[in-house]
Amino acid sequence: MLEQAAYQLRQNKTLDEFSPLLGFFANFVLDSALVQQILRWDMVVLEESPWYNEILRRGEARGEARGRKEEACDMVLRLLTRRAGSIAPQFEIQIRSLPRPELEQLADALLDFTSPTDLTTWLQQHTQS
Repeated sequence: MLEQAAYQLRQNKTLDEFSPLLGFFANFVLDSALVQQILRWDMVVLEESPWYNEILRRGEARGEARGRKEEACDMVLRLLTRRAGSIAPQFEIQIRSLPRPELEQLADALLDFTSPTDLTTWLQQHTQS
């Protein structure tokens, strides 16, 4: 069936660009090597696909955003530890769950913290649902 669909797509120049999409969905139910063999693909063809490039771009953007958030969390936790001493695990969990903009707010606020209770107060004020 996959061979027939691929053949139909290749017969129409307008639809030929959908071949990578067909392969993408086929990979959910068939082995990748089999899909590549049936569609006569190599990775170069797939990597040139607009869908592949869009998926790759989005994945890279997500990974970069996740990395920036993790770096911000680590920095805030280091600064808090220097400022207030050891951080309780439940506070670390709360801090790691904060969105990046709130992490940045906490980074600014912690410069004014004078006691460990300042962190508790800040978290209560900023994590209320």
